[in-house]
Amino acid sequence: MAEESSAQLGISLPRYDGPFDLLLALIRRHEYPIDALPVLEITSQFLAYVRTAGDLDEELGGEFVEVASWLVLLKSRSLLPAGDDQAKAARGTAARRSRP
Repeated sequence: MAEESSAQLGISLPRYDGPFDLLLALIRRHEYPIDALPVLEITSQFLAYVRTAGDLDEELGGEFVEVASWLVLLKSRSLLPAGDDQAKAARGTAARRSRP
């Protein structure tokens, strides 16, 4: 996300409280478990941010949608059965895509 815009978006979760960009970095480094990520709560906080901000920068909105879809993809793949070969392959693909 754009550094100056996303720094204004703070996320408050049971296991994390801070900037959205830092949360993404922790997920990418596997320091925040994706299966513990409350995607609905993050989306709700973003929508509240948009309502209070008034005008939404189109680039910020587009980047959030892109990142949110990536998080939903990772979360859904983390919920697949662990012994499933397709699930393992899917997790590996998602992990490779998540690297900057």
